[in-house]
Amino acid sequence: MLSDGITLWAVRMSGIPKDKNHPYGHGKFETVGTFIVALLLLITGIGVAWHVFNKMDSPEVPGTIALWMAGIAIAVKEALYHLTRMVGKRTGSRILLANAWHHRSDAISSVAALVGIGGAQWGIPLMDPIAGVLVAGLIIKTGINIGYESIRELTDEVVEEEVLSELGRIMSGIEGVDHYHEMRARRMGPHLLVDLHIEVDSMMSISAAHQVAERARLGILKKLPAVNEVLVHVDAEDDFFEAEGTEELQNIVLMRPQSEIEIDVKKALSTIPEIRGITHIYCHYLNQELTV
Repeated sequence: MLSDGITLWAVRMSGIPKDKNHPYGHGKFETVGTFIVALLLLITGIGVAWHVFNKMDSPEVPGTIALWMAGIAIAVKEALYHLTRMVGKRTGSRILLANAWHHRSDAISSVAALVGIGGAQWGIPLMDPIAGVLVAGLIIKTGINIGYESIRELTDEVVEEEVLSELGRIMSGIEGVDHYHEMRARRMGPHLLVDLHIEVDSMMSISAAHQVAERARLGILKKLPAVNEVLVHVDAEDDFFEAEGTEELQNIVLMRPQSEIEIDVKKALSTIPEIRGITHIYCHYLNQELTV
């Protein structure tokens, strides 16, 4: 019941919309809840192991009622596992998946209890503690795995390669995107946050480049429902280079701003008497050179 309460709290908190103090949303609350459920699994596993070791010296022979109770517990907990897992898969909620495993750990514990009780009643009393040790190990292993995944998410470790590959396929189909790089994604509870750089035609207007960026952003949001925010940075040229399998930012040379260039151009052309006016001065900064 405690894990169910934590799951309910985390799911409700993660569903709160963005606000001033949480501009990226409250998705991390779900990850925190997942970590707490993992701790509960560890505590449960350690508790089972402690109970088993304390009974090693004087194993008991449980009665038939215990056998029936173990069977009922298996059915109930396994049903809860499948139901919770189904909802977790549908919603992409990792804490629901973690809580599903908490239900399954209870079911497995009951299976071990059933085996142990049956063995004890058949004259093999050590079957109960042996099964208990195996169950404790499985529960502890599950808790460690879930806890590790939640820590990875809390520290913004890179998402699965399948997600990045799908993002790459989407970008390859966006008209106007000549190249993309510095693509990153991180989890925010059940959601994904994505940011990337796209390279467009160097002579494209700002408004046209913005349209390309919007097509890229909306394309990702449409084809990957788990993504709830995309940040697209537009480059007029590739500002990254390959270095030992990784992309690194080139040394960018900051040149004079366009306002100063316009003043110089107008000043130079004003000496020509045939020129009556100067408008629409465009500056292109490409390959660390200036074209006017």
